[in-house]
Amino acid sequence: MKVELDNKFSELNRRIKITSKARYNASRRLTLKDNLSQSTLALLSVALILISLVSTSDIKVNFDSSYINIMQIIFAVLILTYSLLLSAGDYSARSVKTHRCGMELGRLARKVKPLENSKEENDTQYAEYTNEYYNCLEKYENHGGVDYLVAYYSSRDWYGNKEIKETTGALKYYLIVNSFLNKVKSKISIFWGSLYPISHYFITIFGVYYWLYLMVS
Repeated sequence: MKVELDNKFSELNRRIKITSKARYNASRRLTLKDNLSQSTLALLSVALILISLVSTSDIKVNFDSSYINIMQIIFAVLILTYSLLLSAGDYSARSVKTHRCGMELGRLARKVKPLENSKEENDTQYAEYTNEYYNCLEKYENHGGVDYLVAYYSSRDWYGNKEIKETTGALKYYLIVNSFLNKVKSKISIFWGSLYPISHYFITIFGVYYWLYLMVS
């Protein structure tokens, strides 16, 4: 859908706002990954301790000792793997930096906002703000594709845009339905793009504790 802009500052401010929202979403996503990594490490460690306690106690188990020993080694490798992922990912520090980028872009957007309805050219100021925008982007890592989708679609006016308001008859209902379907598609893309990268945490935790349940059930 075409976006109507008053001048070049409107376009610049639109890009800044979308990028700022994307960086904030990236910060939240990285924080979630950091929390999930640490939680997975803790739960795997607890499971490994429980397996050791059960195998050395008088509780009847359904697996022989050699198989249990092999699984303990596998779970220990999983703990080591997630420890390395947490260390290499550095999610906490990256989340802080990405959030700082969003704040800097937010401050820039507030400086550009008063110039959106300006009738003057202001080429010098436009070049200054554009350079500030790209300099800010260069200082920090880029956000992910799902972060852009969240920012872009949260900035769209799905049902109150000018094209739908100015349309009458059957065409108006077609545009509303089409807008609704696009919104559903975007929600599915965002949901899948957000869930898929962190699904292995839940699969690992479920698999380990389900095996522990089979061991003693």
